[in-house]
This record gives sequence, C-alpha cells and structure tokens, in this order.
Amino acid sequence: MTATANRYTEPKRSGTRRTCPHCEKYARIATSQAQSPLSRMTWYQCTNINCGHTWVEGSMVMHSICPSACPNPNIYIPVRNKESAE
Repeated sequence: MTATANRYTEPKRSGTRRTCPHCEKYARIATSQAQSPLSRMTWYQCTNINCGHTWVEGSMVMHSICPSACPNPNIYIPVRNKESAE
C-alpha cells in the first residue's frame, strides 16, 4: 500500500496502537476506567467489522525510571534505574 492509501484506510496514528489478537487489525479504545491511581482497565473494539472482537485489558504502573519532582505522598512507586531493569 502507498502512504496515500494508508491515510484513507487506516485510523489516524497517535500514541500507542493496539491490534486485535485475532485478526491483527487496529483496535479502538471504547472506554477505560481507573481502578486505582496506579491501574486502569481498558475496553477495546476491533475495527474490522468482519471480526467484531471486543476485549478488556488491564494496565498498571510497575516502577519509576526517574522519580517525580512532585511525588504524591499517598502513592508508592518503586524506583528502578535502567541498568537494574535489564
């Protein structure tokens, strides 16, 4: 496909893209809900109308690479530098 064809056939790309685990077409975020300050549930919908898969994913903050300059005293996020993360 050419760059021009992609512009009209694929959704606009911004940020992280997720694909359907079944047909591998782009998925859209239907909604999301914070479970806590460190975790979120996200509902996805496949953009392929012949597939129609809808699913839920969870995400959470695992560790900081660079600590915040204005940390929330009620939140603990362990700091892990790049070398120790490998």
